[in-house]
Amino acid sequence: MKKISQNNAEHVTSESLDIPNPPLQDMSAIRQRRENKVIGFFEESHREALIMMVDDEETTIDVLRMFLEDAGYNNFTTTTDSRKALAMAKMRRPDVLLLDLKMPHIGGFEILDAMHNDESLKYIPVIILTSAVDAGTKLTALERGATDFLGKPVDPSELALRIRNILTAKAYQDSLIFHDSLTGLPNRQMFGNNLTKSIYQSMQTSHSCAVIHLDLYKFHQLNDSLGHQAGDVLLKSIAQRLESSIDWANGTETDQEQSKPFLARIGGDEFAVIVPDLSEASEAVEVANHIHGCFVRPFVFGSREFYVTASMGVSICPQDGDSNDTLLRKACAATAYAKEHGLKTPYIYSSEINAQMNERFHLEHMMHRALEKDQLKLVYQPKICVNTGHVIGAETLMRWELPGGESVSPEKFIPIAEETGLILPFGEWAFKSSCQQLHEWQMKGYENLHLAVNVSPIQFQDENFLEYIATTLQATDVEAHQLTIEVTETLLMQNVQASSKILSRMRELGLRVSIDDFGTGYSSLNYLKNFSADELKIDRSFLSHVPEDRDNCAIIKAIVGMARGLGLSVVAEGIENTEQLDFIRQEECDEFQGFLVGKPMPADEFENFLKASRKGNWQLAM
Repeated sequence: MKKISQNNAEHVTSESLDIPNPPLQDMSAIRQRRENKVIGFFEESHREALIMMVDDEETTIDVLRMFLEDAGYNNFTTTTDSRKALAMAKMRRPDVLLLDLKMPHIGGFEILDAMHNDESLKYIPVIILTSAVDAGTKLTALERGATDFLGKPVDPSELALRIRNILTAKAYQDSLIFHDSLTGLPNRQMFGNNLTKSIYQSMQTSHSCAVIHLDLYKFHQLNDSLGHQAGDVLLKSIAQRLESSIDWANGTETDQEQSKPFLARIGGDEFAVIVPDLSEASEAVEVANHIHGCFVRPFVFGSREFYVTASMGVSICPQDGDSNDTLLRKACAATAYAKEHGLKTPYIYSSEINAQMNERFHLEHMMHRALEKDQLKLVYQPKICVNTGHVIGAETLMRWELPGGESVSPEKFIPIAEETGLILPFGEWAFKSSCQQLHEWQMKGYENLHLAVNVSPIQFQDENFLEYIATTLQATDVEAHQLTIEVTETLLMQNVQASSKILSRMRELGLRVSIDDFGTGYSSLNYLKNFSADELKIDRSFLSHVPEDRDNCAIIKAIVGMARGLGLSVVAEGIENTEQLDFIRQEECDEFQGFLVGKPMPADEFENFLKASRKGNWQLAM
């Protein structure tokens, strides 16, 4: 492995996008290398082509083989027994079949018919070689699926040319089959073929090989935000950056092709790299780190910059496995670990990951039955008026309880629910259950109670989300103004224009809107004024060290001032002591929640909390 170099960046533009190009090469160089790879793909297909010959005369087979060996072909399978032809073709699947017509037992026409009716054989090119050269025989052969027709005695030069042309056409078709149409990179199938070769090479030598898996972080959200056309342009640019890095990661153009890293697009926003011929595993890490550097520079869309990041995992052959499935699966597991733990560098597969991934798969399996088995619960954290100390309402939070009383942390199951799409039925259940519980409390005399319900990014972007809200409100006989929808600042900023429209429609329904975790994202008045909201929730991270932390105090003062300028109320979360309460009271926050008053509690405990506050048995010290 050669040391990796780094050059300056250049840019390429697309109608509405200005996307930085790969850091190492210009576009013409990339296109030329891609063309060279395609040519190399054709040449390799010729060298490795398996030619099958079926003829009852062994002398004919020997002569043809000699002719073709002189023409550069050296991979053959032959038989003089036509009864074995189909079984042999299925076993080794030749690239081209040279077939005689007149043979004992089974004739060439019968073999053609059988191949035409067999999905695994029907697309194999067949050249008929026969002494029967009349027009009728030729037409019949072509009608029954033959690709070409030559009369005996065969002209060796003509036969070699016809085989070459057939193989060239087949190689071109294969290049379409084995390459991604959007990026031009090899696809998953070709990746698998090359990984098989690399594994075989590793098992024959003392060297190893590695699989590097890349998963673009939240690319689908960016794709939805920008539009799929822009997303395609972005994917092309990412592919170009990766390709440029890969082409030079293992040395110069003069190095042997089989010793260079091999890049493929194996899924929508997934890429994979094979790093062959490794003396040490650390060489794969070096390549992975270099690849990771492709994402340091931003992608520019008009006047805005976006940073695309990738989680990366690495597996090594033979220590992590010696099969395609095992190596890719373990590289993906390492990627999943890196993503889950927010790692900014490639993660090398280790045996410890197995236990964690098995736990994840187990949880994912059980989550599909969680609603059916009534394992999801809602808990309620009181929200208190700063000025009066009265209970205004509560924030509803989802919990998952397993049989036996064991609970699964939301930090564990919510990300899995979002990745699997289960967050949609989970979110619908949470909203409906909140409405039903609110209606029940209203019937018990708690008319002015408000509930806040959190909404995930996937729910927020679901086209049926608002319709579901409206239908549920009507079905549960709950007034919309008694519900607050909490969305995070980061979620809204993924697509300001689209988010603004959705928030406006929410308020048209009568819902209150709260911007949660405020201060952790953009925190800009210029952005905030685009959103139709009722309140801001100051993230607990800013309140954990007040009033001692002057910087956090200054941030809170700025947020409150910003909210007041826009006519928004302010909620402080994570209040755990009286010093924090005194500070937010001094800064004129409107509401708060936190352990000072109460942790999230089941519905019956919250109801008891409400009763106590009404009777005067509980009152916040003012």
